[in-house]
Amino acid sequence: MRYFALPVMLFASPALAHPHIFIESTLELRLDDKSQLTDVHVIWTYDAFYTLMLLGDLGLDPDGDGVLTANEQAALLTAESTWDPKYEGDTYGIADRQPVKLGPPRDFAVSLQDGKITSSHLRPLVEPLPMAGQTVSWKSYDPFYYAAFTLSGGAVVKGSDACTVTYVAPDLNAAYVRLDGLLYGPEGAGLTEGEFPPVGADFADEARVTCAAR
Repeated sequence: MRYFALPVMLFASPALAHPHIFIESTLELRLDDKSQLTDVHVIWTYDAFYTLMLLGDLGLDPDGDGVLTANEQAALLTAESTWDPKYEGDTYGIADRQPVKLGPPRDFAVSLQDGKITSSHLRPLVEPLPMAGQTVSWKSYDPFYYAAFTLSGGAVVKGSDACTVTYVAPDLNAAYVRLDGLLYGPEGAGLTEGEFPPVGADFADEARVTCAAR
């Protein structure tokens, strides 16, 4: 995935310039028959304005009928599946205070419906993660908060009925206080002009997935 530039008028000031893109996220956590988490199926639906900008930047759907030809569909899929090597994927898990290591994405799919692009991909874990008696925290976020994710589709566990999901909303007041301090306080002195601090996690919904012990 790559974020395309939006009109310059949106960049009036650092505090007001974020976020530019709004994404509804769904995480499908896939467990094997040993109650190990093996893959995360990630589904994103982009807001209508960003969808319009993305299609325009790619030169797709020029007639604006909301229907992509086979060639346009292929071009959109190529754009969505071409990731910068430094791009981490905006999907983050924490288990036992350690990051869950996700492998490269695969199995991309895209669609355009009701004026919004939905993009999905699979992130296999580098190593299967035993989930019995385990709690794993999941968030979808852009570290630099250019894109704002909501976990509106939730976190869905596939392959086990022994897991529950608890959702924790971000403390937005605390997030904005920290952001203001990083932008305008002494702790932000190291930022270069135009640089935005990595605060996306502070604004992100959290899904805590807990699976019963065997």
